[in-house]
Amino acid sequence: MREGETELGKLVSGGYFVVPVEPGTHQYVVHSEAKDVLTLEVEDGETYYVIGTVTMGFLAGRPNLSPSDKATFDGMLGKLKFAK
Repeated sequence: MREGETELGKLVSGGYFVVPVEPGTHQYVVHSEAKDVLTLEVEDGETYYVIGTVTMGFLAGRPNLSPSDKATFDGMLGKLKFAK
């Protein structure tokens, strides 16, 4: 996952990572055979959750980023590994 030219982390099955950002508009991009972009308006002091999924494409997976919530993250946390 990138923001502009900066790689923020790698989306791997069963993994998660944390990215502290400044308030404002942010565009997060993932790509393989296809590209997906998620734009978030980040407010100071808030925590945002994003879930990344992959569906099958013609030759490779098609990535998808979508907003999520704390309850979903907390429900999955026991099965996830922190990715540095």
